[in-house]
Amino acid sequence: MMRVSTHEANHLLGFMLEAHDDLTVKISRRLDRIKLRGRGSAQGTRRLKLLLAGIQELTEGIHEQAMGQLAPRLVEIGRSEMKHAAGSLTHSIPVRIDLAMPSARVLTDIAVSEPIQGLALNGWFDKLTNASVEGIDRAIRLGVAEGETTDQIMRRIRGTKAANFRDGVMGKTRRQAESIARTGVNHVTTRSRDALYERNSNLVSKVRIVATLDSRTSPICQTQDGKVYDVGAGPRPPFHVACRTTTAPVVKSWKDMGINLKEAPEGTRASMNGQVPKSTTYGDWLKGQNSTIQNEALGKKRGAMFRTGEIKVERFT
Repeated sequence: MMRVSTHEANHLLGFMLEAHDDLTVKISRRLDRIKLRGRGSAQGTRRLKLLLAGIQELTEGIHEQAMGQLAPRLVEIGRSEMKHAAGSLTHSIPVRIDLAMPSARVLTDIAVSEPIQGLALNGWFDKLTNASVEGIDRAIRLGVAEGETTDQIMRRIRGTKAANFRDGVMGKTRRQAESIARTGVNHVTTRSRDALYERNSNLVSKVRIVATLDSRTSPICQTQDGKVYDVGAGPRPPFHVACRTTTAPVVKSWKDMGINLKEAPEGTRASMNGQVPKSTTYGDWLKGQNSTIQNEALGKKRGAMFRTGEIKVERFT
């Protein structure tokens, strides 16, 4: 999932870079015209208003195209994830089963219409447009008011080469777009699995939250790791922007399914330092780590409290 989200983020960043290069040229040319007319002249003021209105329109167009590229890719990722989850279920159950698969419309709704951290996909891109336009607007007005050159204003908008153009308004916009792509992938993969489990609740009884066992996991994901919720109920990832937490199905016992076989042994799960038993929670895993990793995960003060047993991971959220 992380490789897929990185791929989608890079794809979106590539498009945004090209679009921002084109937008930079257009803004720069129009700023030069404004300066030729004089920043205090009536015509210069009118040109400035037209420039800012044009930036709004151009930015909206860029982000509409970006969403138009990302949305169908998210639908395809959801379809692929659903097939993978179905294959995992059929492989893990020792008898032949026929799974009920959600419709294509469900996948489209998950990717495009369902809220991701409170906003649908178009809402996130609308928010991105507003923040980007506001930042560019502020940079231009400030630069014009202070009599800066076009190059000085554009450095504030585009960023500096020394910082690999990450320190300007456009760099911030691209980072936010990257987060949208990563969070969207997590949302689509999680909800696609949920849709499959809901259609097959005769096999799947619960859903377990599975966080990443390393020192970069957020407090909310540390707390949720290992918790089990009913199918179709309870919180689900993404718990925050660029969340790495995922879910796994809790399959009914062979006995509950009417299968006369010995129950399957406990499996394992990944961690930053190797496989651990599946039942290991983030708190269990963190107890076995050295103080350096514990401090990286919790901070020095909370790490010390955790080592003395004064407080558990779950209390930090």
